[in-house]
Amino acid sequence: MLPDPPDPDVPGAMIEVISSEPVTPHNRALYEAGKTILTESLKTGREFCQFMTTTSLAAVPVYLGLLTFASEHGDRQSGTQVWLVIPALLFVLSSVVFAIGLQPRTESISLDVVQSIEDGLRDILSYRRRYIRVGFTVFLVAAVMSVLVLVWRVRP
Repeated sequence: MLPDPPDPDVPGAMIEVISSEPVTPHNRALYEAGKTILTESLKTGREFCQFMTTTSLAAVPVYLGLLTFASEHGDRQSGTQVWLVIPALLFVLSSVVFAIGLQPRTESISLDVVQSIEDGLRDILSYRRRYIRVGFTVFLVAAVMSVLVLVWRVRP
């Protein structure tokens, strides 16, 4: 006994094949290139966040050491000194932002639905890109501010 034919009124019940042809070597190469680009994009973003987390934290003792050296050779000891630690705090903040960008996503992706995979990968890439941009901006502000502070401290 044959199964009943699919009901054309049910969405997704009817599948229409427009054309079918064997996978050519060119198409296979394009597929592999796309797969490599996608996996490398995920890997590169993660490695960049790891590198910048470490770099941002390493910048704190470097800045404080240079500040100590500049303070010994500078003549700017008057007034409040609280703002001198702001670059160090910004370096720590940028490290925290990069660390958040490293956190795995908790959303579920259905491997049976291509759109779910595409959406999940797009979300992961945009999530990490957002934290990379914010973290790098904070890092640059900290770096510029630390240079300005150090120049101000050494200037006679």
